[in-house]
Amino acid sequence: MVIITETRIGGERATKASANLGFTKVAISDSAGFAGEGDLQCDILDVTPQEIHACIQVSPTSTPWILSAIYARPNYAVRREQWDNLTQFADSHNSPWIMAGDFNEVLSSSDKFGGRPISNSRSSAFCNCIDCCGMHDLGFSGPRFTWTNTQVTGGLIKERLDRVWSNSSWNLIYPEAHVSHLPRTHSDHCPILLSTVPNSGPPNPRPFRFESVWFSDPSVFSVIEDSWSTPSPSFAFTTNLFANKITIWNKENFGHIFHKKKRLLARLSGTQKALDLNPNKFLTDLEQTLISDFNKILILEEEFWALKSRVNWLSDGDRNTRL
Repeated sequence: MVIITETRIGGERATKASANLGFTKVAISDSAGFAGEGDLQCDILDVTPQEIHACIQVSPTSTPWILSAIYARPNYAVRREQWDNLTQFADSHNSPWIMAGDFNEVLSSSDKFGGRPISNSRSSAFCNCIDCCGMHDLGFSGPRFTWTNTQVTGGLIKERLDRVWSNSSWNLIYPEAHVSHLPRTHSDHCPILLSTVPNSGPPNPRPFRFESVWFSDPSVFSVIEDSWSTPSPSFAFTTNLFANKITIWNKENFGHIFHKKKRLLARLSGTQKALDLNPNKFLTDLEQTLISDFNKILILEEEFWALKSRVNWLSDGDRNTRL
């Protein structure tokens, strides 16, 4: 499930954008529409300009729970209306409940770096809302602050505005739930990832496949030439030789796209953590370099998935299943 806020679009444009992203089940704040298939059921309960409330059932035999996707408006008076709405909504049910999104408010001075001091009265009002809803913070791993004004160090402001809250009954269903603040790459906000189950371990080894994105590195041609010019007793021997050489080349030179992406995100997360503690020009420049490298990886990843989608279309046709 994906929650996207601050898109600055709605109506038909939002519906078209959702379709282009490949989503088959969608709820939009100014209108709601959903269709799709699968075990996970998502029934929209209520939609306001600042909230989408939905009833989630992961499987037919599982306990249903409520998800509230939040985008709090920057205007404080409007934001107060949302807090009143959330308090009233809490009184209307006793289900397992989780709230996630951009609350546009901090709870304490430790949630902010730079700029004016926080407003204690606003923080107290926000805290009272959370207490009335019976929620507690799920915590996080990753950079401390989820929003930045992206200014140079002199005028830099950072805040923890994005959170995931849950009530006790939701925690009983997902006791190992974990929240990660992912590195910022394109937005001034960190993406927030909620994992309800721990990682299941490394995936099984995959068979060899030649990837067309390798052609983006000219050195691949020397590997191809060297493999096929080597004397061999059979065609099978040559193909195995090529597979071994190109695998080594991919690991040592080109690199696995998804491994590179993971390493870059890890470095970017570490850099942004360090920036939260000690903003300086070196770390700011390093952050921009890592974001640039990450964007290049995204282009290669796009080529990879474009090729895979064409292969799937040739295999399965213009359908979502093999039926």
